[in-house]
Formats: sequence, structure tokens, C-alpha cells
Amino acid sequence: MNLPDYIKTIGEKAAATLFGVSVYTIRSWRQRARLPRPAKAVEIEQATGGKVKVADIYREAGQSP
Repeated sequence: MNLPDYIKTIGEKAAATLFGVSVYTIRSWRQRARLPRPAKAVEIEQATGGKVKVADIYREAGQSP
């Protein structure tokens, strides 16, 4: 699952709490305006139990972590 879809599924507020960031940051990730930093991407993969993978976060943007 990609990060924007995961955020949409659980909601912005829940995602912000789960990932330890602001709702503003969550919105920027959901809208693909910004990407999480690599260390945060690893935390996201762990927090989602692998549903959102680091490689997928950056692959969608055509970048590597």
C-alpha cells in the first residue's frame, strides 16, 4: 500500500499520532508535496507493520531512499 492511501485509510489525525508528526506534515505527504526523510520512512514501515514499505514511498516519487 502506498503512503497516501494508508493515510487516507486511517485518517490524518491518526496517522499524525502513529508517525509522531503534525497533521500538516501528514497532509503534505498525502498530497505528495513532500516525502518523509529516510529515517522517518523506516519508522513508518515499522509502525504500519510493513503495509507501507520504505522502497514504495520513494519508488512512487522516482527517488531512492
